Amino acid sequence: MDALPHASTPTRTSSARFWILFALGLLALFSAIAVKIPFCARLLPALMITLAFAVVARVLASVTGSGAAAGFLVTSMLLVTSGPAMFVAALLVFVLTLLATKFGKKRKQSLRIAERSGGRDGTQVMANLGICAIFAVLSAITSRRLPLLVGSLAALAEAACDTVSSETGKALALQARLVTSGRLVPAGTDGAISIPGTLLGVGAAALVALEAMIAGLIDLRRALIVAAAGTLGMFLDSLLGATLERRGRFTNNAVNFVSTLAAALLATTLTW
Repeated sequence: MDALPHASTPTRTSSARFWILFALGLLALFSAIAVKIPFCARLLPALMITLAFAVVARVLASVTGSGAAAGFLVTSMLLVTSGPAMFVAALLVFVLTLLATKFGKKRKQSLRIAERSGGRDGTQVMANLGICAIFAVLSAITSRRLPLLVGSLAALAEAACDTVSSETGKALALQARLVTSGRLVPAGTDGAISIPGTLLGVGAAALVALEAMIAGLIDLRRALIVAAAGTLGMFLDSLLGATLERRGRFTNNAVNFVSTLAAALLATTLTW
């Protein structure tokens, strides 16, 4: 729950413009690689699978219409560039975040810290998964496939880790501690962490890394990098939430975007 007033209208306008440009950039990047892929053999089946996934997510009310469209775009990028194993990793993150969001929902609603009804919108989806999709595409079109693939998975792990830790922490802990000072604050405060939420968040990051390892995308050493980078990204998310977001300088979507980018860059660097 935001501790400060909402951002000014100019700030909201600038933020909206950024996400529109970012969405157009993702679409252009996907179009550039899609034209080089055999349509009937690979592209059409991939689009049908990801469209079905987007429709299911919308029916379950886990995303809005714009969220379903954004999810269709990013999962199509993942499936086309990195194969079924990467799509399954994204599907795992979807299931984990859906369960975490619904976990203790009545309690979170009573405290007014539950996610808004209707699900995540397109901006939220892009903020959490956009970096993952970009790194996946870069891994397919550059010579540094493995480091960038590990970075993509780390961004995915961070998104899972952050959402699961936040949602389960709000349901399980009456109070949490600000990551900057350790001061006790109500659960759901920006930048606050709790022990149960943190542990479950780390477990979510580990599950994403484990799926990638079992599927043969990465080995054990890279899986550990993915889990560690995802976890560190979660702590960065809390740090930004306790500072820039609480002061009204960052939106929650901006915090998620920067945190997934940091996790991806860290994992790519360590693997490189």
